Amino acid sequence: MKSKVQILVTDFGNINGDQYCYMHAQAFQTLFQKNKVVENPFTADYFNWKYNGPGGKAKLGIALDNGQIVGSVSMVPLHIIHNGKIQLGWHTGDVAVLPGFSGRFLFNQCMNALRMQLDDQDFIFGFPNLNNLSGAKRAGVPPLRKLNYYIKPSLFSGIGVKKTNDLSFSDEKNEYARKLNDKYGSMVFRSAHYLTWRYLNRPLGKYFNYSHKEQDCVTGMTVARVAYIKGIKALVVMEYHFVNKSAIVHLNAFLGQRANENNCLLIVLLSTPDELRFSKTRFFTLPKKFEPREVVLFGQVKARENKHLSNCNWFMQTGDWDAF
Repeated sequence: MKSKVQILVTDFGNINGDQYCYMHAQAFQTLFQKNKVVENPFTADYFNWKYNGPGGKAKLGIALDNGQIVGSVSMVPLHIIHNGKIQLGWHTGDVAVLPGFSGRFLFNQCMNALRMQLDDQDFIFGFPNLNNLSGAKRAGVPPLRKLNYYIKPSLFSGIGVKKTNDLSFSDEKNEYARKLNDKYGSMVFRSAHYLTWRYLNRPLGKYFNYSHKEQDCVTGMTVARVAYIKGIKALVVMEYHFVNKSAIVHLNAFLGQRANENNCLLIVLLSTPDELRFSKTRFFTLPKKFEPREVVLFGQVKARENKHLSNCNWFMQTGDWDAF
């Protein structure tokens, strides 16, 4: 007879961190082996960073069986900007269940417990994988936007004047982030505080970042890192956007130079599609049949009858997906 699993909502500082890390490593072991993932993100340092961000402490929905952590869902608070106004959003992720406890609807139980902790106006969003997709649908969370894969070969890329890596994210990014909202639509607010936390403070991965300026104003920005995708060394682009198309040639040169320096075969980006036409950026859209996995933004305001964030245009990229 199956034991009854206890569900509780807490934060990372109040649980057994080693047990939590071990549970994640076991839950993702087969998937990581299949996709040839060599980086292990499931460390106490990583979770301490992720769960203490610019929006505050993360909430964890934890499933316990006789005191052992057997499943979890996290909600990380981030600031969302919509029509120039900033509000709190909760990024769901780290959905994990120990082998042997699947099929017991632990995702739904953890999600329901977490939702009870939120205010009605809070926005909940995430990118469920195939294992969690049915759970997201059962929870009534609708799909909002599909992210496309964009690629470009690194061969012959990066010509022109050498572009150096920025060492920090200045406060100029705050005004630039508001301009991005005007141009692209609703998004995670890419403030200097957020960018510093996301890319400079993250304990895993070395990121390259570059901002192009014209007349002392930021007009485009990109962030990238080296990673292996299906065993192929690639430059994974976390951020790629601009408010003036004259920045494109400079962003592309920076990415090409970093790819060549690190012997990357491809430059890869995930993004909602509106502004990344090949005629502008020289990124090719990867045909769906070659996609490693489908990445779709799901989201809704807790008070489900409030549709203002579900019906708007969303801009999301690789860095929002949070896999690298």
